[in-house]
Amino acid sequence: MAKRSIKKIAARDADQYMLRLPPGLRDRVAQRAAKSGHSMNTEIIEAIEKHLIGEDRMSRVWEFIEKNRKNVEGIDRIWDALMNLEWHVERLTGAPLSALREARKAAEEGES
Repeated sequence: MAKRSIKKIAARDADQYMLRLPPGLRDRVAQRAAKSGHSMNTEIIEAIEKHLIGEDRMSRVWEFIEKNRKNVEGIDRIWDALMNLEWHVERLTGAPLSALREARKAAEEGES
């Protein structure tokens, strides 16, 4: 699969944001950027984009589940797998998936 490249943005056209990183994270980002041949900025942007794409996919999965809850709950193996998936997402993000869905829904409503 071809790697998608980040479009270069002229500094004068880019939005800027001061970012505070926990101890050690800057070094980890720098090491990863060096391995991939990217700048730290590009590495951070790619990580954020991957996270947002994954969040969008999870939102679509949960929207589907909510629309088809009776059918999905009737299939025990799928339901168990979904609960396991939700547990892993919560463990990785540190927030309940329901809170992430609510925050996303509020953000989408704010855009309207």
